[in-house]
Amino acid sequence: MRIIFLGDSLTRGNIGVSYLDLLKQKLPNHELYNFGKNGDPVVSLYKRMKKIQYPKNIDTAFVWIGTNDVFVKVNNRFPVIKKILGQTWTENHEEFKDYYRKILDFLKYKTGKIFTVSPWIIGEDFDNIWNKELDELSIIIKNISKSYDNVEFIDIKKLVVEKIEPQKSSDYIVDNSFNVIFDALTLNSSKRIDKKALDRGLFLTMDGVHLNSRSACFIADVLYDHIVKEMDL
Repeated sequence: MRIIFLGDSLTRGNIGVSYLDLLKQKLPNHELYNFGKNGDPVVSLYKRMKKIQYPKNIDTAFVWIGTNDVFVKVNNRFPVIKKILGQTWTENHEEFKDYYRKILDFLKYKTGKIFTVSPWIIGEDFDNIWNKELDELSIIIKNISKSYDNVEFIDIKKLVVEKIEPQKSSDYIVDNSFNVIFDALTLNSSKRIDKKALDRGLFLTMDGVHLNSRSACFIADVLYDHIVKEMDL
């Protein structure tokens, strides 16, 4: 199978533990293409994906995007950085809905199957304001996905809560871009990432957003199960 993965830094995998690297180990005889880009919100992904050179005969696509449309609000410096990088984010839910639908409209004729994945988390307090807004975006994505015959929605956050049963974590959220860069440069192994997560009192992430080994392994397993089901059809 040829499978493409579209998303942000969670998919790119160069900050935190890469779920996609783990998935590649599970599927050594298949072609997996990583089209993640650090910091991408929905608008930026849509504009970027029109310029990507895709492989021929794509069987399946995974779209995991949306977290940065909320993460940009965590610190008042983040919008400035996004503008410098040319990464446009959605201003409201209607705009988010419009661009997410554009993404699926673009993809629907390029592949046989599309999996949409709910936005991840911002902080391990699931009741904070950021996660409540991400839940709203998740509902939007779920409803949009229902209107396409070849699209299936995966509520990754719900599955994490149900299966991993997160322990009480700290409310740490990385709110400084320099810290993100520093972590990316210094936490260059799963062991170091997991130790930093432990030091920060985190259970699923290394900084409130990016994956540690526990969540990366779980996400790889979930996506693997969906891919295997497609193979059996």
